Amino acid sequence: MTFEQKWEAARYNWQYWVSYVGMLVAPLLGGMFVAIAFRRRPAARRVWHVVLALAFCLLTADMTMESIGRKWESRAAAARTEQEFETVAMRDSGNLAFAWIIGGLCGAASVVVWCSAAWMGGRIVRRSRPTLR
Repeated sequence: MTFEQKWEAARYNWQYWVSYVGMLVAPLLGGMFVAIAFRRRPAARRVWHVVLALAFCLLTADMTMESIGRKWESRAAAARTEQEFETVAMRDSGNLAFAWIIGGLCGAASVVVWCSAAWMGGRIVRRSRPTLR
């Protein structure tokens, strides 16, 4: 493989995909599940929403930062010449330096998605309750 092929191959790793699952898919499913599973116990529902939203926030932030670090390490390992090392240093260093900010923003996005899913799940649960006459 050439350096350019290794550069492109390093773009996506398993942590990259886990960070997106943790940011989008898991909060959608988890928020709806908690809202429906604990529909009769509002205190437990609130506790589980907070605990799981924070857990997915941390998971998403960590996986995003690890993904960026792994990508940088793979590209640095693929570099063989001085020009390739300079390319890695110039093009990837900014991404690596701001990994904690990018990870934090992805974690915040995870919480926003979780809150939206929890709100929608709560509305669905309230609509499906039988009315007393």
